[in-house]
Amino acid sequence: MISRQETILKLVVEEYIRSAEPVASLHIVSQFDLDVSPATVRNDMCVLEEAGYLTQPHTSAGRVPTELGYRYYLANFLHLAPVASARRRLESVMAESSSTENTLRRVARTLGDLSGETAVMATEQGGSYYAGMANLFGKPDFSDAQILAELARVFDEMEGILHALFGTITDEPIVLIGTKNPFGSSFSSVFIRYRASPQMSGIIGLIGPMRMDYNRNVGLVQLAHELLNQPSPSYER
Repeated sequence: MISRQETILKLVVEEYIRSAEPVASLHIVSQFDLDVSPATVRNDMCVLEEAGYLTQPHTSAGRVPTELGYRYYLANFLHLAPVASARRRLESVMAESSSTENTLRRVARTLGDLSGETAVMATEQGGSYYAGMANLFGKPDFSDAQILAELARVFDEMEGILHALFGTITDEPIVLIGTKNPFGSSFSSVFIRYRASPQMSGIIGLIGPMRMDYNRNVGLVQLAHELLNQPSPSYER
């Protein structure tokens, strides 16, 4: 893949994440200073499509990323979004909590609000909690009846899926995309392990469509890990 094609793939991924609409060559040329013609961008998109990084919905002239396209983006272009305002909000939430369990639930709810995804957490002691389920049902990615059924199944099986994840999650964020995602091939998720107290540890993460904002969501999960791992006098140990 040549440098210009890499740039076009990056732009298609980011524009599709932003708009949820297929991205056309004319849009790329009009919005970004590539100094090439729409025909050149269109040809590069065809090359990326033949290589499996993009696909073209039959009803649209634009392209959308494939699972392989998202994986290439994560491997080469991930840049964590600033989370200063999120840090202040999470610190405020944690300061108002009266116990470790209450803190975990409030952090999960706040992560769901901040990300627009579903936030989930599970403890090694056996508890689980999720928040922001309505966020997913409202996304255009899940408007198809079959995908909605898959989404409902995810929440029915949430506890078992989270339990199975424990052995694979470390204190570094992991992104699980599509066919590698235990929640289903239509989803992506970001998880990390935390230790909120000597008696309370587990995993926390975000579940969304493959079109999720990885730069923001990986940053948010890292931030939650950092704050939860800090000793706090407000925790009941």
